[in-house]
Amino acid sequence: MRSVCLVLLQRVFYAVVYAFDIRSQATLAQYTRARFYQSGTYSVPQDYQEAVYWYKQVAAHKGSDGVSDAQLDLGNLYYAV
Repeated sequence: MRSVCLVLLQRVFYAVVYAFDIRSQATLAQYTRARFYQSGTYSVPQDYQEAVYWYKQVAAHKGSDGVSDAQLDLGNLYYAV
C-alpha cells in the first residue's frame, strides 16, 4: 500500500511541475524537468537529450534564478557523457 501511495504521489508531483511549466515557462519548472530527465526519477524515463534541451532553455534566461545551477549541471552532463 505504501509503495502505491508513493508512486501516485510521484506522478502527481510530476504532473504539477509539468502544468506549472506549460503555464508560466518558469525557469524553476524547466530546471526541475531537466533534473527529472537526467536522473530518471518521478516516473520520467532517463533521457539525456531531453535533459540537455531543458538545461539549455534555463541557461538561456538572463538574470533568472537557477541559471547558474543549470549551466553547472549542463557542463557536468557534457563532461559525464
